[in-house]
Amino acid sequence: MQFLRIPKETGVRYVSSGEFVSESQWCHTKRNIDSFVILMGLSGKVYVQQGDEKYELIPQSALVLLPHITHFGYKASDSGISYCWCHFYCQGYYEIMDEGAAIDALIRAKAVSQSSDIIIPIFSVYPKMERADILFRCMLHTSNFNVYAKKESDHILSAILYELTEQAAEINTLTYAMDERQARFNELLEWVRANMDREMTLDDVARRFNYSSPYYLTATRLNKAKSMLVNSDKTIKEIAYEVGFTDEKYFMRTFKKLENITPTQFRNAYNLIHMNNH
Repeated sequence: MQFLRIPKETGVRYVSSGEFVSESQWCHTKRNIDSFVILMGLSGKVYVQQGDEKYELIPQSALVLLPHITHFGYKASDSGISYCWCHFYCQGYYEIMDEGAAIDALIRAKAVSQSSDIIIPIFSVYPKMERADILFRCMLHTSNFNVYAKKESDHILSAILYELTEQAAEINTLTYAMDERQARFNELLEWVRANMDREMTLDDVARRFNYSSPYYLTATRLNKAKSMLVNSDKTIKEIAYEVGFTDEKYFMRTFKKLENITPTQFRNAYNLIHMNNH
């Protein structure tokens, strides 16, 4: 696996972005361009080859296409695919790192809790794409205002790349704590098994193992809801039920309390998005 490293003093310059949607079979055009492109999968599977490497862009994955390297669709995608895209330039030095060097750098940065360079995999599937997805939607929305918004889009793009860097660090440092976490998880499973004869709630497990409060669960559900609000045309009621709320009005009150905005206002805030299908 290769990683893209952009030093924090280099910076990135936003060029353009949008959402691609195809309702029929589609294959990516063969191109060799001078800018970077980042693709974030939304639905379906997109088959992209870059140089000699083949990738399958799926939901919750991101692919970086590098400048001056030919990329193209090596296989036609089925109907119903969609993904977000953004063209950008590095404003100075960047490098492609091998996996070992990149992971070492990510671990060092995480250990000292300091802002670091942007270090992201050329391709990865991310378990927590909601924050990056919302930032991407914000960038798509902002870039459609006026020429002055391009500078703001530079900052939002940087935030997206740093969010992916943080997730890459989290993913790749998990292995160092795997033994301890696995032991803790095995203990939890054994406790649940031993107490199967009585009623248990999430609070019971949280108190027993000193885990996060129900607030964390609610925040996780709302993050998923925010992603669905900007990525789908499902109703507020449908979204509420899909993320685990049994009462639509309670969902709306909770959302307003924690986000200081209603679900509808949140959805409407990110509605200016450039869409293409070719």
